[in-house]
Amino acid sequence: MAATGRILVVDDELFFQELFRDLLRAAGHEVRSVASGADALAALAEEHFDLLVTDVVMPGLDGVALVREAKKRDPELEAVAITGHDDVRLAVKAMKAGCADFLTKPVDREELVSVCEKALARVRLRREHS
Repeated sequence: MAATGRILVVDDELFFQELFRDLLRAAGHEVRSVASGADALAALAEEHFDLLVTDVVMPGLDGVALVREAKKRDPELEAVAITGHDDVRLAVKAMKAGCADFLTKPVDREELVSVCEKALARVRLRREHS
């Protein structure tokens, strides 16, 4: 059983917030979900997270800008971007902003959990080496 991590899920659609939160909780992780980039920055200021799972296309602060800002505050934070738009340019932008991985909706449930667990394993590895 993989060690659990603290994950922040950001999506402006409640359906996806709940879906991702429930899937990751079922996998044994501690998950908080919020509906916007601004709410995510507030949550990141209040508590420590190991992983940020964010929708890319959101009103206001989008996922790419959110990841850029979150990584400025905590360079150790892992990030995974999710989007409903199968757009290569968005994927490239997200990766350049610091995302370790990129998934498209509809997200494969096992792939989501697997990608998140790989990111959390990298966090653990860095902690062990520091």
